[in-house]
Amino acid sequence: KIGKTINIGYAGKIAPLWGVLELIEVSRRLITDGYEVKVHIVGDKIHRNTLEHPDFLESTRDKLTNTSFVKWYGGKSREDSIDLMKGMDICWAYRSKTLEHNTLELSTKLLELMSIGNPIILTKNNVHANLMGSDYPYFVSAEDELLDTMKQIITDIKSGSESMEKVIKSAKDYTIPNAKLIRINPLLKDVKHAYASVSKKI
Repeated sequence: KIGKTINIGYAGKIAPLWGVLELIEVSRRLITDGYEVKVHIVGDKIHRNTLEHPDFLESTRDKLTNTSFVKWYGGKSREDSIDLMKGMDICWAYRSKTLEHNTLELSTKLLELMSIGNPIILTKNNVHANLMGSDYPYFVSAEDELLDTMKQIITDIKSGSESMEKVIKSAKDYTIPNAKLIRINPLLKDVKHAYASVSKKI
């Protein structure tokens, strides 16, 4: 059961399309709506400034270090990062649809989170739908769905709903060896087929 404080964890790259600033903003809105939230962020690689995001590095570092409900751990080993995520109520894996809809990348960090068994919020795309199942309850298709989905996860955790039971039960499949046999090998075949089709067109 969830405690008074809702612990939300993220481990990974800190970049404009990787959803870290959205995590902080959605958490701020949860607090405004009366939730008690603590955000835990692991990652020491803050993306450099770009033409599209000219002050990303400085602005993000300021938010990571000076936001009262955010605890920034910097870099951690894979093992320590996983251990920290095990203690979270919700794991954050949302990334911008601009990124997710233009990649065939399968994140090993996502597999690690899945093996933990905590609810994960993430963007729906073909790769994730094949991996998680198209009916996974905590997919989002756009940024404006994040707040309501987070509230739904919290409600489901508190009530022990069927959605939450499904998440916990399915986690047993996602040790890395099992995931490879059950989900990844078929997924890789789909990706290779898609790539071959694109290559022929080119």
